[in-house]
Amino acid sequence: MSESLQSTKSNISFVGACCDPEMHALLPEQLYQGSLEAFAHLMKDYKTPLFQFFQRLLADNAVAEDSSEKVFLRAYRMRNLLKARTDLTAWIFRIACDLLRHRELLAILKQASSAGPIQQALRALPVQQQIAILLHRFAGLRVGQIGAALRVRESVAWQLIVESYRALQQQMTRYSPNPLQGAAQ
Repeated sequence: MSESLQSTKSNISFVGACCDPEMHALLPEQLYQGSLEAFAHLMKDYKTPLFQFFQRLLADNAVAEDSSEKVFLRAYRMRNLLKARTDLTAWIFRIACDLLRHRELLAILKQASSAGPIQQALRALPVQQQIAILLHRFAGLRVGQIGAALRVRESVAWQLIVESYRALQQQMTRYSPNPLQGAAQ
């Protein structure tokens, strides 16, 4: 399991890697002031990670693209709530998680088509655990950022991540039995 998860993670670009760190640090203030150039940088930095987050969760490229666009629309409308030291990664994924709380996306998630064993095992988990694993493993967020995105304390986020990986490991035995088990007999 870990090899396939690791190979999937290596195909994903790091969030915030599109612009230099100094520019990234200035974005919250510039976004607050309504800079369209800053918003373009935000979109450039987070378009792919958001799409990949939604695509893995919803297993539908069109819905993932639409959901990513909705996050950017909400971000633009909410830019006046930013503070100078806002962690943009946590902020943008908090908006994504809030969007997921709407019933329409949860219904799509439950009807997602079948996929490989890892995706099946992941989809068998409660939505909060799916999100925790996707944010941690595939979007590369730190525990504090996941806590901010899910609107929970960092210690609660850490506990959720640990429980989510344990639950995923249990689910993996249902969807992908150990092929070596039969060979040992």
